[in-house]
Amino acid sequence: ATDRNLLFHLDRPGEGVTRLTFARMKGRTVTAMVMFTQVQHYEGKPCYQIGYAVPRRYQKQGRAKEIVAAAVKEFTSGMKRRVPEFYIEAIIDAQNRASQRVAEQLISDSPKEVTDKIAGVPALQYVKHIK
Repeated sequence: ATDRNLLFHLDRPGEGVTRLTFARMKGRTVTAMVMFTQVQHYEGKPCYQIGYAVPRRYQKQGRAKEIVAAAVKEFTSGMKRRVPEFYIEAIIDAQNRASQRVAEQLISDSPKEVTDKIAGVPALQYVKHIK
């Protein structure tokens, strides 16, 4: 609704799990993508974890920042109709400086040190309150 060039796909990869994916394409090739999945509530409000990726050949071109900004805008626009207040969370590997820069600019400039529950590695948690 907010960006006609942003592709959208909704799927359910597991029981009770809904994933919303946004992508940019060049022909039939994905050049950048963002995914949102609902996770445990944060401070009593719904929380959606965001993940993003850019294929190696399209990195260092500003694509991650651009698509994260567009996807957060689109996601927020759609969610605000159903959920008046929620959080967006990014868990970024402590070694991934490029993804950290995107999260610092678009999600939060004050991350918290955590351990990634799936990978078991040091990470940074960025949280944005949407209301």
